[in-house]
Amino acid sequence: NYSTSGVFRLDNGLPVIHFGTDGNATYAQSHSTDVTVVDPLSGIQELSYAWAQNTNAGSVSQWTAFDNGSPLTKNSGDGNWYLHIRAVDNAGNTNYSVSSNFRLDNTVPAYTWIQKPLNADTGDSVVIELNATDVSSVSECIITVDGEEHQMNTSSGGYSWTVDIPASDSGTLVSKVIYSCTLSDLVGNVGSTGNVRMNVSILPIADFTADATR
Repeated sequence: NYSTSGVFRLDNGLPVIHFGTDGNATYAQSHSTDVTVVDPLSGIQELSYAWAQNTNAGSVSQWTAFDNGSPLTKNSGDGNWYLHIRAVDNAGNTNYSVSSNFRLDNTVPAYTWIQKPLNADTGDSVVIELNATDVSSVSECIITVDGEEHQMNTSSGGYSWTVDIPASDSGTLVSKVIYSCTLSDLVGNVGSTGNVRMNVSILPIADFTADATR
């Protein structure tokens, strides 16, 4: 008497994980990559991902399921982010993989005032100046003075502009100047200082004429 058993199929191999784009060191507001997982023996049972700011899979506290081959996008946060992938096949074999870093910048430039004039006199030349920093880099700083835009002068992270206030005898008198600065970074984040009012004191016009008795 002979008997034969069924065929036993074994799968001791790990699922193979492939990143369409394995990291991107160029700063952007958003990065995406396609992730494809292959397991030729038992097939894929479960796929999940997580974004983290380190490469340690053990630090991931929450995983999210995704469809094989679908794009995974990160569009928030700043600095270096890593895409973690966990793949489980139908035999229970589990594989982990982590991408190279994707660089993100979703914060407007930060600024500190160096000179923020609030008061001036007619005839003054007033310097407005600030420092600006950003996760990626500040691309430009525009100052608007009474509705007119100007590209601010730059030097070592500082931005400045000089406002010339008409003298009392110029025929053009102003009692205030409204200015604001708009800062943009390389990836399109834009911030503003908001409007600042500078009050202008109108000085009396000097009269050098005098009666002379001869």
